Amino acid sequence: MDKPTERINSQLREKYVGHTIRISGKVNSFTGDTSIITASDGGQVLIKLNGQSKWASQFVEVIGRVEPDLSIMEFSSVNLGDSFGKTIFFF
Repeated sequence: MDKPTERINSQLREKYVGHTIRISGKVNSFTGDTSIITASDGGQVLIKLNGQSKWASQFVEVIGRVEPDLSIMEFSSVNLGDSFGKTIFFF
């Protein structure tokens, strides 16, 4: 990626449709090729997995594109560990 990517929460997705963004959240579920995370503002976000995801922690940061339906098409992701949310998130 040549350009910096904005870090957003679930409420900002509308402003970034078609753009590449970063979003961090707590992993709630996996179903086939999708996952649902809870973003820092408490909103639920559908992530369309790229098929190469290796999510191995409770918290992740996803780099992806905001789709017209406000889901995120994952390009890549980073595991943030299991204690990340204790200081950033309010879970």
